[in-house]
Amino acid sequence: PSGITFNAITGGFFVADRLNHCIRQMASTGDVTTIAGVPGAAGYVDAPAPGARFNYPADVAFDKNYAYLYIADPGNHCIRRLDAQFNVITFAGSIATGNVNGAGTGSRFVNPTSLICDSSLRILVIDSSNHNIRSIERLGAMVSTLSGVGIAGLTNGIASGAQFRKPSEI
Repeated sequence: PSGITFNAITGGFFVADRLNHCIRQMASTGDVTTIAGVPGAAGYVDAPAPGARFNYPADVAFDKNYAYLYIADPGNHCIRRLDAQFNVITFAGSIATGNVNGAGTGSRFVNPTSLICDSSLRILVIDSSNHNIRSIERLGAMVSTLSGVGIAGLTNGIASGAQFRKPSEI
């Protein structure tokens, strides 16, 4: 397991089970259930669970209303979204790699490893192999670069001129 988040409504935890390629839920009773993906079966499929497939999911985060669970899927270079009915869609990025800002699946990431949902309507993402920090507006899925120039380095300064080397956690 590599990422975990708490659901204050259900009292349970959701876990990115990275090497098993799935998302699991641990109820307040301690019971663990695979809710999306097939253990041991990597892939890229948007579908109702369990038919969805992930490729080394690394982190999970709920939005402030607990309506959606967002998933950093670095092996597929995208951010996925799980709704309350356990449907999985690609929210931003695609299996194609790159460092492209834009809307939804028109944007590109390379190994997004970590994410959080802030108190407004943004998802902050560590785009590790692009060496930057990205922002996704939850309404419209518009991706933009918050900080980093896309080249590994160590430069202080304003956000658009700062450099990072493979950031991994947020």
